[in-house]
Amino acid sequence: MLDKKNEDRYFNKECPFKKELAESRITGMLSVDKDRDNESAVTINEDTTLEFTIPGIRHIHLQRDEGIVRDYVFLVYGHCPEEFEEVEISFKDGTGEVRTLKISSRENKWHTERFESEDPNISEIRWDYKTKN
Repeated sequence: MLDKKNEDRYFNKECPFKKELAESRITGMLSVDKDRDNESAVTINEDTTLEFTIPGIRHIHLQRDEGIVRDYVFLVYGHCPEEFEEVEISFKDGTGEVRTLKISSRENKWHTERFESEDPNISEIRWDYKTKN
């Protein structure tokens, strides 16, 4: 899904996020151009692997879907650590709307949340772990 399909497809790796004092939030700008086929990935301190920032999560991407309906896809690669029941990742787009993706899988794989937005740029990502009962 994230493979570059042709050489003129734009990929923007310049999407740095900053870890905030609150351990469960990062801020920055994860952007996608509404008029081009492109995607971008979250980086923290110029490292594209998030697993030391968000336990169990390795990569976060935003891309424009190439389907008939123009929508956007928030992609997360990773798993829920065994000591928790699930990890809930929420993201805020440019309109201020917050969407949530829940991950309960114990193995690393891609998890997706498709959405429509007038301003799909992501400015904040939060996460929370639900403990086992």
